[in-house]
Amino acid sequence: MLRVLERSLPGAAAAWLVIGVSAAVAAPVQFRTGPGNKVVAVSNLVPRDGCVPSRMRGRVAKREFNGTGLYLSGIVLENADGSRTFVNVDSEYAGADAVSAARVKGALETLLTVGRRVDLGVFACGAAGRVLTIHSVRSI
Repeated sequence: MLRVLERSLPGAAAAWLVIGVSAAVAAPVQFRTGPGNKVVAVSNLVPRDGCVPSRMRGRVAKREFNGTGLYLSGIVLENADGSRTFVNVDSEYAGADAVSAARVKGALETLLTVGRRVDLGVFACGAAGRVLTIHSVRSI
């Protein structure tokens, strides 16, 4: 969207300033369902915001919840070689309408249960990409 502002300047008739305004509208969360209409994958959980996309596979070893205990704040993923990595779960969806927030929350809690093997799409952010945030989850 472009916005044009007109402003009178001393000694000039008028000046035009064109400002590009980007509407930062996040894509809606997408669900993929399997047999019995159960959710088997979730994507578009968070916007990219200049982070580097990557993939991880492993087993969910531990789950952490936020201070209220209502929303997942992160998981510990155990890789095939036995190493463990902490991955953030952004609760941006919590600010959505109640129905959408409940659906995403339920899907994440189901897909990210302890012991389940998952394929994660993550964004590596921060210095040297050491802060990992989940943007998609698929059960394997």
